[in-house]
Amino acid sequence: MLRLFQSLFGHEEETVCFPDRFIRESIERAVDGTDPAFRGLNGYRRTLRPAVLKGITHAAQIVDGFTPPLLLEPQHWDSDPHLHAFFVSRKRMQQLLENHPALVAYRREHRFASGPLYALMRMEMDQSVHMGVDRIKGVLTRGVAQTFVSFKGHQLVDFSRDPGEVRRLVKQRAFDHLLRLALHRLAMAAGLREELEQRSILLKAKMNLLKKGQWGLDLSGSDTPPNQDELAEQLSEIETLMEGVGDQTDYLENNLGIVADLIGEPEDELWVERRSMVLDKDGILRREPTEEAHEFTIQQAFNSEGWSMVVTLVEIPL
Repeated sequence: MLRLFQSLFGHEEETVCFPDRFIRESIERAVDGTDPAFRGLNGYRRTLRPAVLKGITHAAQIVDGFTPPLLLEPQHWDSDPHLHAFFVSRKRMQQLLENHPALVAYRREHRFASGPLYALMRMEMDQSVHMGVDRIKGVLTRGVAQTFVSFKGHQLVDFSRDPGEVRRLVKQRAFDHLLRLALHRLAMAAGLREELEQRSILLKAKMNLLKKGQWGLDLSGSDTPPNQDELAEQLSEIETLMEGVGDQTDYLENNLGIVADLIGEPEDELWVERRSMVLDKDGILRREPTEEAHEFTIQQAFNSEGWSMVVTLVEIPL
């Protein structure tokens, strides 16, 4: 599959046309990543084709918009505002480069290779507001709200000696992220369907008991029989909802539609925003750059489920 993505994402220019073989295999990748049972449906490729085209194009455009790789050189920690912001100290940065499990494993496996290594670095960004002391119009003032920004959970993935290959790997990762979102959406739909079915069974049982006059002898508290008209209305609402999620006979077609809809609108599901920030040496967010507060840029990836992560391509000198 990597060779397949190399054939698609092997160029920096925006992709316009895709080989039929690539489209077919991308569709099968989408099916494998969501529900292989889709292959039992007639026309599943035709349903997924336009959505997959949009999904892979969106993945390529996201990564092609990334900034050039950031050089992870501990000696530059004092002078590079990105390194100074991303790592609390030069020592912490050095620890990442020396002890990161994936990086250690790569070095061990490719110990005879030479030249720099490229990868994707991802990390979480924390923002918190605290009351502190700040200088306002030349006067030290207490009780000033200050926003502290820090980065944690650094991870390095998708290693290669070729920066172009790293971009291809990250594009594949972005497309797979869409598939994971689709899989989660299917799980939610399945859970809703099961919940509605259970509620429908319960309401029908209550309706039957009422019709037979067998609700019980004690009419107090929770044993008081509900109103039959209210039960009928609730049952009607549930049946309407079940029509939307599908029953056992057509749930595969509905699920296929869920996947096609999600991948077919990728810009609503996964996106990257570029943001300029100014931090001082203490990690406090400032409005304007100064001698002690430097401006830098972050790329933050978001998805429709509220997940976010700061991402950047990096160059690791070895």
